Amino acid sequence: MAFIISKKSERHGNVRNIYYLVENHREGKKVKRKTLLALGVYKTVAELLEASKNKETGLLNALVKHERNLERFITKGEYDDYPLAKFDSYSMRKKYFIKNVERTKKDLALCQKKIEHIKLVL
Repeated sequence: MAFIISKKSERHGNVRNIYYLVENHREGKKVKRKTLLALGVYKTVAELLEASKNKETGLLNALVKHERNLERFITKGEYDDYPLAKFDSYSMRKKYFIKNVERTKKDLALCQKKIEHIKLVL
């Protein structure tokens, strides 16, 4: 049977509780504990799942924004908020927008993988 435990953690002088979903099992005469899921600062699995879904939504919105910015930059040759400076080149700026899209896609994939892992534990 799984249950939630908390441990105190000190980080940058701040003490906080970190929660884990764990289960006990017996190996011979000893009782061993296996961590099923690190919940972080969330007290329940439902809270962690909700926070992860909210993060996924934010990442999807950011991905749409970055892709739109890249498309606008490619078609217009400049970005409205950040016009090309004298020291800036078109290819450097294009790489910047491409990296934003790639990084957001990577973060989104990790977030979706985490959500799937949480659902498997449930």
